Amino acid sequence: MSRRQQKQGLEKILYEMDQARMRNQEIFGKPENPLAEITVTEINADTELVNDVDLDSTPQALPKLKQGSSITGFLKRFLGYTLVAIIGLHLLLGFMQRQLIYLGSTKPAGDPVNYGFAQGNVRELVIKPETGVEIAGWHVLPTGMTSEKRDWQLKEFSAEATTAKKYLAESVIIYFPGNAGHRGYRHETLKDLASLKAHVVIFDYRGYSDSSGSPSERALVKDARMIYEHVRDELKFNPERIILFGESLGGGVATQLAAELAREALPLGGLIIQSSFDSLENVAQLHYWYLAVKWLLLDKYLSIKHIPDIKCALLSIHGEQDSVIPFEMGRRLFSAAPGSSAQGIIKEFYPVPLCGHNDVREVGGAELKLKIGEFIRRVEATVK
Repeated sequence: MSRRQQKQGLEKILYEMDQARMRNQEIFGKPENPLAEITVTEINADTELVNDVDLDSTPQALPKLKQGSSITGFLKRFLGYTLVAIIGLHLLLGFMQRQLIYLGSTKPAGDPVNYGFAQGNVRELVIKPETGVEIAGWHVLPTGMTSEKRDWQLKEFSAEATTAKKYLAESVIIYFPGNAGHRGYRHETLKDLASLKAHVVIFDYRGYSDSSGSPSERALVKDARMIYEHVRDELKFNPERIILFGESLGGGVATQLAAELAREALPLGGLIIQSSFDSLENVAQLHYWYLAVKWLLLDKYLSIKHIPDIKCALLSIHGEQDSVIPFEMGRRLFSAAPGSSAQGIIKEFYPVPLCGHNDVREVGGAELKLKIGEFIRRVEATVK
C-alpha cells in the first residue's frame, strides 16, 4: 500500500471516528476523554504512525469502548433500581402480608332470611374467645327443623339428661371457610350440608363481618378450639359426631384443630378438607416466586406437619384444575395423613374433574353432595 493510500485510509478512519463521536455525544453526552476530540483536520499528512494502524479494527474500536462504558453504567443503574424494588416488595410483604391473606368483608352478614334460609332455620351465635373480642356465627339447623323445634328438643333433652346421656344423637359440621367474604357468602354450601340431615355451625374469622379483633393463624386456631368446645358443651353435640369442614384457608385451621384434639386424646368424628394446601408458605412461594416469602411469612399454616397426627376419619376434595392451590398440593397433604381413623374408616380422596378453586360446589354437583353425605353416615356408624 502506497503512502498516499495509507493517508487516505487514515483520513477515512478518523472521519468515521469523528462521526461516531458526535453520534455518541447525542446519545450519551459529551465525552470526558480529550482524545475523543481528535478531528480529521488535525491529521499530519507525513505522519509515520499510519504503519501502526490496523485498518480493519480501528474504525470500530474507540466508539465501542465509549458505548460499552455507557451500557455498563446503564446496567449498574438498572440493577440498583431492581434491588430497591425487591427490597420494597419485601418490606411491603412484611408489613402488609395479613392484609393480603385475610380478605374478609367488613359488611354485616345481615338476616339469614335474606340468603334464602327459612324463617327460624338459622340461630345466631356469639363467642367471646378473649376480652374485647367477639366472633359471630350461625347455627344452621337441618332442613325442615325450626328454631322453635330446636328449643323444645333442648328442653326435653335437659329434662332427661343423665351421666350416660350427655349429648344429642345428631351430627354437626363445623365449617371453616376460605379467606374472603363472610359467612353469608357460603349460604348455598350451608344449605347443601343442612340438607344432609346435619347441623352446620359457621363463624366469621376475627375482623370479618360482625366479628371483632384481627385475624392471624394463632388467633384463628385458638378460636376454632373454642368453637369446638362451644358446640360440644353448650350445644350438646357428641364430639364423636362433630365433623370439621375446612375450605381453602379453612383447611389449614381445621387440620390444626383436628391434630391438636388428637394429641390431647379428645374425640372428633371426622375432617373434610376441600381445595386446601399442604402449607400456605408453599402457595405463597408458588405465586410470589420472586420473593423470599418463606422467610417473611408469619402465618405459615403447615398442614402437612399436623395432618400425620389426626385420628379421625378423613375426606379430601380437590378440583383437578385448581390454579390457586394446585391439585398436587392437595394430593401431597392427603398422602401425609394416616391411612385410616382410630375407628377404622379408611381415608378417601375425591378429585373433581374440570374444576378450579372456587367452583367445587357447582362442578361437583349432586355427586359431591352424595359423597359428603356418605362420609357423614360412615362417621355416624362408628358412634356407640
